[in-house]
Amino acid sequence: MKWAHFHIALLFTLLAGFSGEAQIWVDSSLGDREKAIQQMGDSMHAQLRPFQPGMVSGAIYNGDSSLNFKESQLSINAYTGLTAGYQVMGQDGFVGAASPGIQLSTHIKDKLWAEASYAYQYERLPNYLTRYADSLGVMPGVGYAVRDGANYASHYYTGKVAWNIDKVFSVEVGRDKHFWGDGYRTLIVSHNAAPYPYAKINTQIWKVRYINLWTQMRDIHLVRDPQKAPKKFVAMHGLSYNVTKWLNLSAYEMVIYQAVDTLNNRGIEINYVNPIIFYRPVEFQQGSADNVILAFSMGIRANKKLKFYGQLLLDEFLLGQIKASTGWWGNKFGYQLGFKVFDMFKGFNLQSEFNAVRPFTYTHGSVTQAYGHLNQGVAHPLGTNFMEWVLNIHYGNKKWTLDNTFIWANYGRDPDDRNMGGNIFRSYASPFQDQGNTWAQGLKSALVWNELKFTYLIFEKLNLRAQASFIYRNESNQRANYTDGIIQIGFVSNLMPVYRDF
Repeated sequence: MKWAHFHIALLFTLLAGFSGEAQIWVDSSLGDREKAIQQMGDSMHAQLRPFQPGMVSGAIYNGDSSLNFKESQLSINAYTGLTAGYQVMGQDGFVGAASPGIQLSTHIKDKLWAEASYAYQYERLPNYLTRYADSLGVMPGVGYAVRDGANYASHYYTGKVAWNIDKVFSVEVGRDKHFWGDGYRTLIVSHNAAPYPYAKINTQIWKVRYINLWTQMRDIHLVRDPQKAPKKFVAMHGLSYNVTKWLNLSAYEMVIYQAVDTLNNRGIEINYVNPIIFYRPVEFQQGSADNVILAFSMGIRANKKLKFYGQLLLDEFLLGQIKASTGWWGNKFGYQLGFKVFDMFKGFNLQSEFNAVRPFTYTHGSVTQAYGHLNQGVAHPLGTNFMEWVLNIHYGNKKWTLDNTFIWANYGRDPDDRNMGGNIFRSYASPFQDQGNTWAQGLKSALVWNELKFTYLIFEKLNLRAQASFIYRNESNQRANYTDGIIQIGFVSNLMPVYRDF
């Protein structure tokens, strides 16, 4: 019975592989689509993803027929994922996954868009992901999962309806993820957590793109039942301004508040629905203690091949404490610095990036108001209290690709009962020490991750690729040392935005 689910998933995976065209999620990798975006310049405000329906050109999608603006159109697209492998380092054993899926999409001219997608995943995870899923009660980036012996079954579904009112305004509602940033990672909002319900207003005029995003998330750190877990709402807005053809400056604000607090049942806070105000003054006016986070980003497009980028995230800080270098726990901030270069020589692309976040960042006095969803951080996979370097290399052409991703990270977790700021889902009300806090403090852990992956395009209409990969992962601290080495082969066409590189 344990493999009955796998066999059913395998059958539907094979059927899905020949049922339609696969639509590609335009992600922040180093492939041909990202290179095409770089060459187009910043007119797309490419750090705000997913893109507004209708704004992605066929050049980016290599002529995918599902993007031709006919009077109306219905597309049925297939996802295919079938991988098998073996864990050769650590605890030896079989790993693999079958993940068939389907996507329905339609549009009327370039005005009205609708999309729905579903994927069933049945997996036997490598050791490090098994530990992660068991400890948090969720599948990374997917949400709730059911354990079936040594295997996990989960459902991934998204959908949206969008209306382009005119050339300036569009509105959208759905269930999905968002990614705001130019990098491999982002400190603002990313694909790390599971999809969530949202409503969005997009405004684009002159050199400015302005997004209002309202989402509903859940806190399950104490209550694992999805129906009983406390709700919280996150109101965000992002303003992107192309100062010149080569310089983009952006500002962001996020406020997290719980649906029910100790005083009343708040529900959706009407004051945060106003799309043209700053949230921090509203929070002060209401006398509330909501979690407000600010962020800023900059992108410098040196030429069509080279881009520098960075982010600064401010959760809370006192300038006097920073100048005095006291290590005050309340100085909660993070930053990102990186660059990516395309065609260093034909087909060779490279990206280097550094991310760092202070302890206690993203946390709140009320754990429900932490910046997380379903036991995962909304921004970075490592959560808080870390330093990370990413080196991403891509080489290939339209037919084949060779990618290597190297990640080094130093991060701190809370030892026993000491609150050292290493857990987003822990109240900052009782820090272990007020002063003397440092980067990656607590139970210091070191992470080395490397994935070498080769893919070969088999069927372009489906984006069906054969792939082979080797993953090396080592995580060590004073208490444990885990090493994983995983060899995998498979056939994939689904590019769901899910992180496994942590």
